[in-house]
Amino acid sequence: MMRLGFLQHVLPAFVFAALVVASASSATRAASPTIFGNNVLLDFGSKDGPHAVVTINKNRAATAALKIETFGTGVAGSKISIMIDNNAAPMFTHIFTKEECKMQDDRNYCATSVLGRVPEYGRLLTGFRKGSVSRLELETGGAMDMSHVLTLAGFDRAYMDDSR
Repeated sequence: MMRLGFLQHVLPAFVFAALVVASASSATRAASPTIFGNNVLLDFGSKDGPHAVVTINKNRAATAALKIETFGTGVAGSKISIMIDNNAAPMFTHIFTKEECKMQDDRNYCATSVLGRVPEYGRLLTGFRKGSVSRLELETGGAMDMSHVLTLAGFDRAYMDDSR
């Protein structure tokens, strides 16, 4: 606690607040993947605040797809990245276009899809199935808007389970 007090007096107040918010938002969530119909959902963040949802269609046919949506954050030009485990290099990076972003329920909303026939889909799916944790980051104008880590425990079982 002594260190935080020292930092608070040395660093400008806005930098201190940003550090506190960033450390709180990057905590690992132990939530399991959610199954909704023929989809597996990975929810990064809290539904009460800015968050992102990755929806993976369990259909292993040519129509397989992965959808990435942000709620309450993100604008055209925002960069979204997904990392698996301790890999510094993102497995997926995308810059949202103005066609992908809009206002929905008085909140920013952006969405993009990764079709099953492109290499990024296979890399992400393999990472989700074999990885331990996934980190999703959203940057706007070079500043970090959101950074959340989610455990991937149970993802492979949820994805491979055809009983639902």
